[in-house]
Amino acid sequence: MASLYYTSTLICLATTPKHISIGIHHVHKAIDQIPAIPESARGKALAPTTWDFSVGVLGILSLLNYKWATKGGPRTWEESAVIYTWMCTGAVIGWRYFRMKMYPGLGFLWLAPALSVLGMWVG
Repeated sequence: MASLYYTSTLICLATTPKHISIGIHHVHKAIDQIPAIPESARGKALAPTTWDFSVGVLGILSLLNYKWATKGGPRTWEESAVIYTWMCTGAVIGWRYFRMKMYPGLGFLWLAPALSVLGMWVG
């Protein structure tokens, strides 16, 4: 069981540099192309913040999976809810990545949460 959480941890950690790179080289440049008009102002301001915040989410999920690997899995319903929430949001966002042929992100969006769910079930 621990190996499932450790693998999920490694996937999260390995995804982080690529996520930062995609943000710098693609996402922020694309956001800069959004016209500076009132109708777009909030979206233009929030889009890079949201992308950058997800780097923190990668860190949080890395730490939680490491904790679960060393402590025997989630101990509370809230920790289990974190995994299921990750799996559900990863499924939706992963589908968008899949349609864009951005396959490397699917490790974090589909595989890592599936491993954590499997760890809960076999634990």
